Amino acid sequence: MGIEHAVELEARTLYAAVGLVIDRFRRCEHVRYEPTGMHEFVVESRDPGTQHRLTRNTFVAWLRRPGGSPASVARWVWQCYLIHFSPLNGPYR
Repeated sequence: MGIEHAVELEARTLYAAVGLVIDRFRRCEHVRYEPTGMHEFVVESRDPGTQHRLTRNTFVAWLRRPGGSPASVARWVWQCYLIHFSPLNGPYR
């Protein structure tokens, strides 16, 4: 398997949490980390305690989906920005 890494943060949604985790680990000087397609993220909420699992491919598919409400689109754009992702062209540097 490998080594598991964990981070504690606040997020409003499951996908926001994954985006923030990707951003946080990319900026960490102690961990060289670039998750790919089937890399699995485990998100556990504190109250009520619930665990969710999704892969990087699922997260990217969510980023590429069409928009919804203005608030939803604004959150979606922010997530793309955080992880340096162009919904049309994939990751950018």
